[in-house]
Amino acid sequence: MSAASVLSPLWAEPGRCNPSETPLDCELRRNHPAVLFINLGMNWPEGNVPRHTDLVRQIVRVSIERGVLPILSTQADTSGEGGAINQGIAQVALDSDIPLWNSWRAVQHLPGHGIDVDRGAGYLTVEAWDARNFSALRALHAILAELLRMGVPAEPPVRTTPVLDSGS
Repeated sequence: MSAASVLSPLWAEPGRCNPSETPLDCELRRNHPAVLFINLGMNWPEGNVPRHTDLVRQIVRVSIERGVLPILSTQADTSGEGGAINQGIAQVALDSDIPLWNSWRAVQHLPGHGIDVDRGAGYLTVEAWDARNFSALRALHAILAELLRMGVPAEPPVRTTPVLDSGS
């Protein structure tokens, strides 16, 4: 999804999401994440980097308001306006004092910087997906270590609602 589509009820999955609910709201309501990787592109014509940055700010604000730690991600493909998009994403992370995961950097050591030359810009190679995913795990580990250093408990909160036993 793009940053615009995740905020549009038109892209919400019927039957899983409530009427007029955005995909972001639906995801947060259904899954109750503690952290949320935000890795979204523009998927629209060039020249809209400021609009993309504003949409990312909105996604971050909604996430924080719902008690979720957003982790922003740069784009691995910096063709076109990708470099400017990454700068906007980094600025949102800085302004919001939230983690920034540099997935662009994770694939730079690969041939073609991880871009699948047969499929063109915007598509990663299998090796790039592997490097990117490993890098995400490392970022998550670093964030957890920092939270523990700050004194945030590692144990999840105690459930306040009963869990139904489907075996009885």
